[in-house]
Amino acid sequence: MCGNLPVLFESNEGLKKLFYKLMKSDNPEDKMEFDQDKLTRHATIVMQGLGAAVESLEDSVFLTNVLIAMGERHATYNVKTDMVPHLWPAIRDSFRELMGEDFSPAVESAWLHVFEYIGSKFKMGIISGK
Repeated sequence: MCGNLPVLFESNEGLKKLFYKLMKSDNPEDKMEFDQDKLTRHATIVMQGLGAAVESLEDSVFLTNVLIAMGERHATYNVKTDMVPHLWPAIRDSFRELMGEDFSPAVESAWLHVFEYIGSKFKMGIISGK
């Protein structure tokens, strides 16, 4: 996924500021470069979270509580609800890269529905975490 994160920031350069903990510590503030190790770890956590979400779809109460808690935590980083949909292109492109020909339109649609569900609960957490 790390290779596709630049897609997220190309059209949303301002989002980089929200990922300040993933930046190189020796950068002057006007040159925001990611620490690739930190970025890769975070991207891995996000993708593992998506996997865990899929595995927890049968237990919607548990999944909802986890996603709301994650949203609340991200609210402390000044994440706004309108930023959440901007993650989809990077996630989608990562799946496309990893799955190759298996990433059919039907698979993409299924993952989009999962992402939208996750995003809706995550946004609830952002709102309640303010």
